[in-house]
Amino acid sequence: MIGICFAAIFSLFISLNSNLRYLTIFGWIITVFTILVLLPSSIWLYVLEPRWWSKLRSKTRRKITNWSIGLLVITVLILIPSGVAGGSSWSGDGVVNLFPEGSTSKNYQLTAKMRVTTKWWWREEYTISSATWPHSGMSYFTGCTVDKTNGTCIDNDGKSWHVEVVQAPDQPYRDN
Repeated sequence: MIGICFAAIFSLFISLNSNLRYLTIFGWIITVFTILVLLPSSIWLYVLEPRWWSKLRSKTRRKITNWSIGLLVITVLILIPSGVAGGSSWSGDGVVNLFPEGSTSKNYQLTAKMRVTTKWWWREEYTISSATWPHSGMSYFTGCTVDKTNGTCIDNDGKSWHVEVVQAPDQPYRDN
C-alpha cells in the first residue's frame, strides 16, 4: 500500500514536470518497486540476512540502508524524468540524406517530416513519413524507422533508399 501511494504521488510530480505520461511513470515506479522490494525479499530473508547482514555492525548497516534509499530516490526523481527511461516523443520537420540503393557518394539532402521518440538511455528513434523534393513533389514512406545507425526504407514508388538523419526537429519546450 505504501508503495502504491509513493508511486501515485511521485508519478504525478514527474508527469507535471516532464513530457512523460502519468500511467507510464506510474508503471515504471511500480515495476522498480516490485523488483527492488518484493523480489529480493525472499533472497534477503533466506540467504543474505543470516549469513552476511546480521554479522555487520549497526553503523555499517545504517550506512548501506541510507545509500540504498538515496540511490532509489535519485533514480526515481532525477534519472527517470530526465529521459533515461525514454518515453517522450515529438514531431516536426528535419533534414535527411537519401542515398539511392547501392550508392555511397550520390545523395539527396531533403526536408523530411519525422517523429522522434526517445528510448532507453536517451537513444532516439526517427520515424520518417515523407521527404520533400525541391521541384518535383514528395516521397512517402510507410514503416520507415531509423536510429543512430541509420537504415533502409522503401518509398511509395518502390525505390529503396538508405536514410541518414542529418538534423532532427527540435524538442518543444513544455511550459508548466
